[in-house]
Amino acid sequence: MVPQVSFDLGVWFEPAPISAGQAGYTYELLCRADTSTVAANDAVPRFYEDVVARFPCGSHAGVWAVDPVRTGSHVILSIDWSRLEEVAEFVFRRAGELGLVCYDPQAGEVELPSRTDWTA
Repeated sequence: MVPQVSFDLGVWFEPAPISAGQAGYTYELLCRADTSTVAANDAVPRFYEDVVARFPCGSHAGVWAVDPVRTGSHVILSIDWSRLEEVAEFVFRRAGELGLVCYDPQAGEVELPSRTDWTA
C-alpha cells in the first residue's frame, strides 16, 4: 500500500446548494483543468490570497505537498499530512466565510457555506 502524502481539497463558488456527488463530479473536472461547470467569482482570488498569506507556498514552508492551483473560478489544495489539522481548519472556515464550497475528495463530502443568497 502506498502511503498518502497529501490531503486534498477543492474550493469554488456555487450559486445554489449542491450534493456531495455533484461536488465530486465538479472536483474531478477541475483536477483535469476543465472549468466548464464553475464560474469565476471574486471570492475565489480572495480565498487564495488569504490562504497563501497564512500558509506561504514553497517547499520551505512544509505546508503544501504541491503548491495550490488557482484560477479565477477555483482553488485545488494539496496539504502535507504533517500540517493537515491546522491548515484544513483554516481552509474550511475561510471558504465558508467567503461563501465558497469546500469539497473533500478523500471522504466524498462537501461543506456548504451558510449563505442566505442561494438561488432557487
